[in-house]
Amino acid sequence: MTDMDCKCQVEQNSEANDTDISHYCLDDYEKSFAQIVGCIENIVISDEFLEIQNTFFDKYYSEFVDVEENRLIYMDIFKQYLDIVEKYIEKELVKNIPAFDIRMFEMELKLKPNELDGEIYEMLSSFWDFAVFKNMFLEYKQMKEGKALDLTGNIWVKKYDFQ
Repeated sequence: MTDMDCKCQVEQNSEANDTDISHYCLDDYEKSFAQIVGCIENIVISDEFLEIQNTFFDKYYSEFVDVEENRLIYMDIFKQYLDIVEKYIEKELVKNIPAFDIRMFEMELKLKPNELDGEIYEMLSSFWDFAVFKNMFLEYKQMKEGKALDLTGNIWVKKYDFQ
């Protein structure tokens, strides 16, 4: 996408002290892509999706070990993940975008991985990239076992006042 294809409008809401950033794409393809991405973002932050994904991770995370060699059970888990998680996202997308085709969208994402933010792209790429899928489970396992790096004590949030 070039600067000429999209215009970014930033509006200041003085009452709520909020900033609204909206992209108005001129190209139909970019509009369609942005609509799909927006729907995906809404799906993956929904309570229902998080429950589905966390239930699946809780069921299988103990099977994964951080070694180069993959166990045979990983492929069965991967297939179940696709059947449950990918199908859920696809079903929700089709509800909102009737002509949606997940295989076409996956092909588009492979060609331009920088179009989405890191976590969304990583989660979606877990549908076609087994290494990403395995890494998601290993990270979840570290978190569940209390071995993940906790940076919450090093984060400082401060309100910025636009004036």
